[in-house]
Amino acid sequence: MLKELQPHKRLLDYLPDFLQHYREYQVTTSLAQTELDVILERIDALLSDLFVDTATLSGIEHREQMYGVIPEPNATLEERRFAVKMKETTSLPYTIRQYRELLYELCGAENVEITLKANEYYLGVRIRAAQPTGGENLAMLRSVNLLSKQMVPANMVYFAVLFNHFEPEHTLYTAGAVSMKRNYQIPMSVISRDYDMQETTYYGSSLCSRIKQPIKEV
Repeated sequence: MLKELQPHKRLLDYLPDFLQHYREYQVTTSLAQTELDVILERIDALLSDLFVDTATLSGIEHREQMYGVIPEPNATLEERRFAVKMKETTSLPYTIRQYRELLYELCGAENVEITLKANEYYLGVRIRAAQPTGGENLAMLRSVNLLSKQMVPANMVYFAVLFNHFEPEHTLYTAGAVSMKRNYQIPMSVISRDYDMQETTYYGSSLCSRIKQPIKEV
């Protein structure tokens, strides 16, 4: 990032061409170059920490201590940035427009559905899950709940939920086993008349169906 934003020449390049071929100058400038690269990286990080959107982990930790923000144990850097930004941008009085803009910034405008029923003192938030499973969805829900805890009035009913529909990747099986049992009752004396065949099919653990029909010896 530093080399892309602020490219700099090597120290060896500042020397005349006839000196760059000497081993002493190559080793000396190489050692100094390592220290200079560290200094320039620190300068670049310091400039990045001036803004929350580009702040490094150390810059976010400094702001968290300053604002008294306690991050979640598994919070990502983006989530911690949002928590700090929420402290800096939210101001009284809280409005539904401000609340909606912050949710759009956190989750994306296409991933949030807000239902406000002012007469019923109800506020519902539906968040589109990014993937069927994973901790990212729960972390997103925690961030939304943190924002809502600060902005939603205490006399309103607040409800947030994750939603989406995904195609199953595995075959689903119903609980219990499926078995079939057949009982044949054949007279041993004379096989000249009709006899019965009783068939019982079991589905799951308790549901079953029975079929009884006459058959005839040919």
